[in-house]
Amino acid sequence: MTWSWVNDHTAILALVVAATAAGLSLANTLLNRRYRRQDAYLRMHDLLTTPDMSRGRRLVYAIGRGKAIPEYGTEDYDAVNRVLNAHNNLATYVRRGVIAKPWALDAWHHTLRDLAPGAKAFIDHRAQQHSWRLWTDLEQLISDAAGYNSRRPCCRTDAAPTSAPPADEVVIAGDHVGTTRSE
Repeated sequence: MTWSWVNDHTAILALVVAATAAGLSLANTLLNRRYRRQDAYLRMHDLLTTPDMSRGRRLVYAIGRGKAIPEYGTEDYDAVNRVLNAHNNLATYVRRGVIAKPWALDAWHHTLRDLAPGAKAFIDHRAQQHSWRLWTDLEQLISDAAGYNSRRPCCRTDAAPTSAPPADEVVIAGDHVGTTRSE
């Protein structure tokens, strides 16, 4: 290759360099997006596995089994409100594509199913107090979870039996939480 060839093909070479730079920029953007999504998922998972969230879920489970909704202004009412807000944030992130729906459902489908009766009762209760409906993203994610079957052993009928947690323990995203469901 001679300098005269380079001089004659400057436009083509500039186009190749620009295309390469654009390709590298796109690859970097896609990788950064994936890392941001993973980080958002991990942050939500960390939040949803705190003791405060576990306590709130137990209260929602109890409401789903017919226990009265806690009085407005009590710690229990606030705990239910916080846990449903947090799960709605997860659902909003899923709807907006910040967190991949398969990631959220794979980790939380059983929990979301268990939350359904109590969440519906509490959401209906709150809807009576407002002119609008709260946590519609959560309701949609719960609906999606109802029909979701993971490829993980929890949903496979052909999987070898595993030891189940004792009946008085709640399983939250694969972790055993040593508290009773009857609280």
